[in-house]
Amino acid sequence: MIRTLMTAAAGLMLLSSTAFAQEALPGSEADAMFAVDTPTFTKLVTSSNQFEIQSSELAEDKAQSDDVKEFATQMIADHTKAAEDFTAALAEGGADAPAEPMLSPKHQAMMALLQNADGAEFEALYVDMQ
Repeated sequence: MIRTLMTAAAGLMLLSSTAFAQEALPGSEADAMFAVDTPTFTKLVTSSNQFEIQSSELAEDKAQSDDVKEFATQMIADHTKAAEDFTAALAEGGADAPAEPMLSPKHQAMMALLQNADGAEFEALYVDMQ
């Protein structure tokens, strides 16, 4: 159930943000707004994947609900695969992935919140952060 809701919410956000970007910003303005250099993008993606994996590993241990634990297990599998695919894409493009992926300060702070939460509070934070 949680997985279905999360998938639906992610799909709606993706559709609405795409529609907004297409309507609200002219082409060159949108391109400039979303232009990110490869090293910055690489750090962002690797941090995001690491956060999803680490927070989900924590959820496998701390969550009480079987649904949340199953969701966490799927997140680990999905983001491990995404990290592998991203590393392969970087290599194909002649760039390197960080040898030791690090969490951004934002992701570190989010992990600290999760590590200090328990029970229903933990589950609510984890699901909200996903």
